[in-house]
Amino acid sequence: RRVGKQFKPFRQEDAHEYLRQLLDTMHEEVLKANRLKISDGKPAETSFISRVFGGYLCNTLKCSQCGYASKTYNHFLDLSLEIQKGVQSLQDAIQQFTKPEQLSHGNEWNCDGCKRKVKATKQMTISEAPPVLAVQLKRFAMSFGLSFMANNKITKHIQFPLQLALPCSKSKNPVPYDLTGVVVHHGSTTHSGHYIAYVKAPNGIWYEMNDSNVAQVSVSRVLQAQAYLLFYSQKPKPVAAPAAAPAAAAPSVTAVSSVSTKGTTEPEEKGVKVAFTADVVAASEASKAAAVAKATVKAAALADDNDSSDESDDDSDDGDDSEDESDMDTASELDSDIEDDM
Repeated sequence: RRVGKQFKPFRQEDAHEYLRQLLDTMHEEVLKANRLKISDGKPAETSFISRVFGGYLCNTLKCSQCGYASKTYNHFLDLSLEIQKGVQSLQDAIQQFTKPEQLSHGNEWNCDGCKRKVKATKQMTISEAPPVLAVQLKRFAMSFGLSFMANNKITKHIQFPLQLALPCSKSKNPVPYDLTGVVVHHGSTTHSGHYIAYVKAPNGIWYEMNDSNVAQVSVSRVLQAQAYLLFYSQKPKPVAAPAAAPAAAAPSVTAVSSVSTKGTTEPEEKGVKVAFTADVVAASEASKAAAVAKATVKAAALADDNDSSDESDDDSDDGDDSEDESDMDTASELDSDIEDDM
């Protein structure tokens, strides 16, 4: 409840909802510390949480008559993908998510170029890829009857790769990712069941997190899981090797050799320093993203731990001051967990 007041003791909660609330709470606390608000727009999207999990979607509408195109960019912290309609893999779900849609037959678009309603093409693409990609496979579908509404679960296996190449409109080549975490739901509805998580350690070994039980598992077992949430960490970009220093002319017999020494060794030393610094920065960013992904997967897997919580709903009477202190404590604890993992 310290993460979100909508979460109640002794009640099953959804791991994706818990993850989003966790990220939003951490994001808001970081903004408070910097005297910013979510309504501030771009500056509010530069918090630590946004720099790790944040990316941008591009929604494009293109007129079929004059070719005029309107583009809208939206910030996101995770992707929710449909897995119905013949989707068998994560790549299928991403392809369906970015598939162009035709607007016609009563659903025309009001084109600013033609100044009238026309047939158009609508397409959602990933414009800017996040360092850590969080994906929800939408396994729960609502079904309606004459006197009931049910939340049914899609139980089919969706294939997901260890290495993902994410198409990105801002990049010439797909962005490479490594799988770092998987959250699995055991049960038939969102109102019951149990969550476990598979987490990849820095040494490449996979572990199953099942409440307080931790066990090493094989990669094949992870890939056979009925995934609900997936976490991918972007691979660090390769650092270009420093250019070789041009060969220096041999000094004459009467020339002072210190001049040629300065001209040949200093650029080489600078090149080594630049390459070394870039390697350190790339390694630091990669370990930071992996640590946050690991901490988030653990937090998401604890969504159903509210079943065993011994907190009571009487906390709501403690006053606004205690709630604010509790929220700040939560943010501090979450930041401490991330720092420990890194």
